[in-house]
Amino acid sequence: MFNISSFLSKFSKNINNNSLIKEEICKSILKRTNLDIKPEDIIVRNNIIYINITPVFKSKIFINKKDILFDISSFNIIDIR
Repeated sequence: MFNISSFLSKFSKNINNNSLIKEEICKSILKRTNLDIKPEDIIVRNNIIYINITPVFKSKIFINKKDILFDISSFNIIDIR
């Protein structure tokens, strides 16, 4: 018999994984740029990071984009936008 908890566990794993990725992105940005970005400001879609912050902060992130992507390379992130 199919159990609803096993079905919902698939979504739980995905949500936990996504929050872990966002936390690591925030840590890497903090380490490289000294900007404290909240995980709520980050969207990860199709292995691309979309950050909803001011253009001044985005510029600082884009300057250090290569280093940030290197830090989070284990998550197969390919770009920051």
